[in-house]
Amino acid sequence: MRKFITFDIIELMKQLTIPSYTEENIKKGRFVLEKQDFPSLSFHHQVVELVNAKGNFVGIGYLSEQNKGIGWFISHKKVVFDVSFFCRLFQCAKEKRQVYQQSKETTAYRLFNQEGDGFGGLTIDWYQEYAVFSWYNLFVYEIKDTIVQAFQQVFPEVTGAYEKIRFKGLNVESAHLYGQEAPAFFPILENGVRYKVFLNDGLMTGIFLDQHEVRGSLVDGLAAGKSLLNMFSYTAAFSVAAAMGGASQTTSVDLAKRSRELSEAHFRENGLDLSHHTFFVMDVFDYFKYAKRHGLTYDVIVLDPPSFARNKKQTFSVAKDYHKLIAQSLEILNPQGIIIASTNAANVSRTKFKKEIEKGFAGSKHRYLKEYGLPADFAYNKKDYIFKDISFTIKSGEILTILGRNGIGKTTLVKCISRIQQLQEGNIYINNKLVSPHDNAPIGYVPQARELSFPYTVEEIVLMGRSRHIGMFSVPTDKDYEIVHSVLKRIGISSLASKTASSLSGGQLQLAFIARALASEPQLLIMDEPESHLDFKNQYTMLSLIRNIVDESNLACIMNTHYPDHALQISDKTLMLKPNNYILGTTKNTVTENNLNDFFDVRTKIIVGKEDNKSYSGFIVLGTEE
Repeated sequence: MRKFITFDIIELMKQLTIPSYTEENIKKGRFVLEKQDFPSLSFHHQVVELVNAKGNFVGIGYLSEQNKGIGWFISHKKVVFDVSFFCRLFQCAKEKRQVYQQSKETTAYRLFNQEGDGFGGLTIDWYQEYAVFSWYNLFVYEIKDTIVQAFQQVFPEVTGAYEKIRFKGLNVESAHLYGQEAPAFFPILENGVRYKVFLNDGLMTGIFLDQHEVRGSLVDGLAAGKSLLNMFSYTAAFSVAAAMGGASQTTSVDLAKRSRELSEAHFRENGLDLSHHTFFVMDVFDYFKYAKRHGLTYDVIVLDPPSFARNKKQTFSVAKDYHKLIAQSLEILNPQGIIIASTNAANVSRTKFKKEIEKGFAGSKHRYLKEYGLPADFAYNKKDYIFKDISFTIKSGEILTILGRNGIGKTTLVKCISRIQQLQEGNIYINNKLVSPHDNAPIGYVPQARELSFPYTVEEIVLMGRSRHIGMFSVPTDKDYEIVHSVLKRIGISSLASKTASSLSGGQLQLAFIARALASEPQLLIMDEPESHLDFKNQYTMLSLIRNIVDESNLACIMNTHYPDHALQISDKTLMLKPNNYILGTTKNTVTENNLNDFFDVRTKIIVGKEDNKSYSGFIVLGTEE
């Protein structure tokens, strides 16, 4: 009888020695392996063990060209890129996007975003019930069967999937991958607006998902009653969002002939009358000339160009030419108009982009209303979180104060809770109900007092608080005005109702913002340094007002402040922040001499006294730590 001996032939994982600065970059969370750091490689498109110059293990990565990179760092631990590995990644990604999965107003978002979810070279997007895989290099494409198998285990609810090849070398741009095929065109929802998308037609799908927060601001009324010009409009998604948010008219400009047909389809999908919305198949710089020649001006101008474009007349690069768009826009922008400046150019940092913008303004007076980064579903790798692993509960009738030094993240935290900024991880619940980024949640937000660009009256400012209760195309009712005037009386500023914001003091404007928040009939009131910019007397008047509002309305209230004694005066709970640490508890047990020394490097003595049968707490500063 013949005997057989079998051997498992295992190819040893190749080692790649990385320079010290690459190792430092990995420690800082920069996971792309740059081409310039590895000028001569004898192997490619494979998993590698990364070691430093001393031969010490750094982590696991893979090699495969992608843009300016030669590969990706993946893990500090020794891992195998098998089904189990990808299942773990997909499960984590799914949990991060729970709020999007439960949203009834948005049915298209990113499910998996390269290194932000643990694996560079791969993105997966969700469109209603279909998934779209994008492969960014050959290595990821070659292991796609493993990736798809893991994905199907974690996302069994996906009806069908498509793939898009985003690297050179293969003669296919898109293809059906598995499951049912999608209709040629079908609708998705974003911020309650319907858009038609297509999955099996090249690299595009009809909408850029990373802009849903910016479009959300238009749906919420940023361009209400205004005229909007959308340059490089593609399928006019910005224009449709503006129209749904009450824009009086929109103009969409794009050089591609097909864009007009796709744009009109978006408008019709939402039942919008096209009589106030126009479309031009034209080079944007030619349209600037056309607009000036015909005396056309606009209240809002959207500039979202491709990173690089070329036509018969000229080439355009965001890195070198964006300032020209700003300069040309200023010539047709109405006074106090708004420019929405955007780019997805990978070679342009935020700092460089701002320099291009400032070059375009050339000294013209302007200010930044809001800055957007990637939305929460576009998870990105950020080594140092502003804050993480913070969890707390606040009940009706309670005030929670957030304390900490400048720059520690107090304002960012309250903005995240208010949904002005998006959390990268974590959830917010009100009455045990998950709050999605697009829910009309009962949250009233009071910003720090600042000048307003438009001459709104106090009555109009407070009326804005009723927007949560007024339909998109409805007008305020008698009841809305009744609530507004009731709140004005309650706050004690009825006499200011007809005064414009520009004529108010900082304290008066702060009161108007508080009234606006209360007019929304919130269950949670969030206040960003409400006593800032007030003198000594008015600070304590403001604190008494806040305490009374919470007690009388039985609201939950979150307030951030620089002043520990203010927390002692009115708050029930205190959250004290410092880098990579926090403490949370009742104010009495949290705002202590030891904690103030630890978190602020200030030695204090807390004083407790009584006056008129009331207890008061304060402190004196003994010195600061050197």
